[in-house]
Amino acid sequence: MNFHLKKAGYNNTFNQFNIDGEAYTYLLNVLAPEHCNPATLDVKDPAERANLLLEHAEKMDCKRYIDPKDIVEGSANLNLAFEAQIFHQRNGLSPDNKKVSFAEMMTDDELISREERCFRLWINSLGTPSYANNLCEDVRNGWTLLEVLDKIHPGSVNKASYNNAF
Repeated sequence: MNFHLKKAGYNNTFNQFNIDGEAYTYLLNVLAPEHCNPATLDVKDPAERANLLLEHAEKMDCKRYIDPKDIVEGSANLNLAFEAQIFHQRNGLSPDNKKVSFAEMMTDDELISREERCFRLWINSLGTPSYANNLCEDVRNGWTLLEVLDKIHPGSVNKASYNNAF
């Protein structure tokens, strides 16, 4: 939300729902300028400003389940749901998919998942009694790693000195 507010010229950082709806007005002016009126910012009464911004949101097909009173009072849950609905209708982000390669779209988590999958397949191919479904969770107690070490170097793990209580 701060990205769009900065783009609109809103000077404050949005960190909590303000009671006058000023941030929402700036946000709606950026996301749906065809449905909004910048004159809404000139309205001094917070309840009237909240009512106008809800009318603008309705023009964007946002359902009206929040009242101006909820905005003015700063009801966190209702305001969060309202903000989510605004971004569901219009997120304001438009990446040019033709300019982005697949490698750039791949996140680090997907790369980690690929490595994790390789390690899980390798561990499971060793024929250890434990089966690894989730690498982080299944090696947490160390028993699976001891079994892997024993498969790689038989006799290197003294099983009598370890307790598999997990």
